Amino acid sequence: MTPADLARLLADRDPARIEAALARLEPASPHALALQAESLRRARREAEAAPLFAQACAALPEVLPLLHAAALADVALGRHAGACARWEAFVARAPDVPGAWLNLGLARAALGRDDAVAALDRAAALDPRNPVPLARAAAILGERAALPEAIERLDRAIALAPRDPALRFARAAHRSSLALHDGATDDLRTAIGLVPQDAAGGSALLVELHYDDALATPEQLHAEHRAWAARHAAAPAAVRARSAPRSRLRVGYLSPRFGDAPLAALLTPVLEAHDRSRFETTAYAAHPVAGSDAQRVRAAVDRWVDLPRDDDAAFAAIAGDDLDLLVDLAGHAPGNRLPLLSRRPARVQANWLDWFDTTGVPAIDWLIGDAIHTPEQECDRFTERLLLLPDARFAYRPPMAVAPSPAPALRDGYVTFGSCNRHAKLTDAVAVAWARVLRAVPGSRLVLRAAAYGAPSTVAYVREHWARLGVPVERIAFEPHVALDDLHRAYAGIDVALDPFPFCGGVTTCDALAHGVPVVTLRGDRMIARQGAALLDAAGRPQWVAPDVDAYVALAAALAEPRTLSHEREALAQDIGTSALFDVSRFTRALELGLVAMMNADASSREPLAVGADAPSR
Repeated sequence: MTPADLARLLADRDPARIEAALARLEPASPHALALQAESLRRARREAEAAPLFAQACAALPEVLPLLHAAALADVALGRHAGACARWEAFVARAPDVPGAWLNLGLARAALGRDDAVAALDRAAALDPRNPVPLARAAAILGERAALPEAIERLDRAIALAPRDPALRFARAAHRSSLALHDGATDDLRTAIGLVPQDAAGGSALLVELHYDDALATPEQLHAEHRAWAARHAAAPAAVRARSAPRSRLRVGYLSPRFGDAPLAALLTPVLEAHDRSRFETTAYAAHPVAGSDAQRVRAAVDRWVDLPRDDDAAFAAIAGDDLDLLVDLAGHAPGNRLPLLSRRPARVQANWLDWFDTTGVPAIDWLIGDAIHTPEQECDRFTERLLLLPDARFAYRPPMAVAPSPAPALRDGYVTFGSCNRHAKLTDAVAVAWARVLRAVPGSRLVLRAAAYGAPSTVAYVREHWARLGVPVERIAFEPHVALDDLHRAYAGIDVALDPFPFCGGVTTCDALAHGVPVVTLRGDRMIARQGAALLDAAGRPQWVAPDVDAYVALAAALAEPRTLSHEREALAQDIGTSALFDVSRFTRALELGLVAMMNADASSREPLAVGADAPSR
């Protein structure tokens, strides 16, 4: 058998021809080993095939389909180094085969190699009508925070495949991360037009619309949420019959993010503080999660359930637990299970914590808010009935021991403003406002920390873009995301924190306050735009809430005055630990009163229900 004959057989999809060829070959010959290995690989017996491939490749390195088949077996076994070596050998002998460069790029990416994109770019150059190498390169670049390069490749891919919704969704994500929200919104609407049944894509659009006031008015946001529900949330099933009274209220919490650090500061302390004699709690993980934060949640609840991905099976799992109340913690956030909730697996359902607007879903009965996030007079903006907690709608406990530090201006001789919010929140309006702050405080600097700044190309893009807006970028440091411990240590270098708008910070605001760093926020006209105001009110600092941009700039400048800064930081460090925002026990008791109130409320009423420090007020 010649090498060409072997190559043809390896490419042949008819197993009968391979078996016929094997019958004519010496079993131990390299050609027979190659065909035996390929038969095993096709039968998904890669572990048995691998040693045979190794022997055959050593004897017949010039047979390129053999190298390809052996590399596929390595990939199936997770042996990416081996696959990479085989495709390296392939392209060395045949440098003009685009598929080999594509596979080489993917193997390099699996190994975390910097040259993965170069291989994918080579594949794209050799096959200029194929969008796949461009899309794969964009994905890798996005993971590395090289957002401009990722967008450039997706531009080219979309030009080749304009009706591929996945490419539009991917570009929307990268545009959003660069705070290019008009373009991201356009991409999302186009993608949704191509796959209108994609509920997750529709949710992504709803998230996107909150980043910039110019994208949608509060009334338009409400309409968009209702339209999503009309398309993706089936009419709610009949309300389930109430179970016989029992000694403990049976409450479920549903989230895709039990393993995320932000929830460790907001949710886990509440779960740990629940009165276990009165509440039986179950954590429903919408998707598999692991890690120390997830372990804390497991330890804090009575039961942990990993929900199946299939909604029918997940519905059966929750409904079978006969809950009194199911609390959804995601809303339209990524990984949500709103289509499942629309089928009403629990008698009473509420939304809380990780969403900042109505869900629009008729089967979700309640939204847990507060008088600032969700004022009573705006209840018509929500399809849910409002439960108003007495302070902020969540409480915070630092994930580690923190110690406020002196103002760094005392050491540095200049004021350092700072923000650790993701760059998607930093719209042009925010950048211009922060430029005004810097000009109002001579010599001041601004330190920004976000995952997007992990690539020099992204930082260069932002600097150039902001410079065109008149922002003094030479006074701004763009720092990459760091581990949680280092992030908290970074607050020692910030004098005053600046909250973005209208998509205000949440945990980042709480983190700053925990370190004794004053925070300036702008109160807006929608729920997420009031988050900073609600948190500062619960922290006992409503005076740091500005009604408009002019007041925001003036407030930041006033706090930066040396004597004011020292006094405010000292007072904050002394007060914050006893504030309502940090009083998890007080918050949990109020939440528990709210849970009982929601269970016992008149289902026909739409009036907001306010919970006081001790009992529901109506």
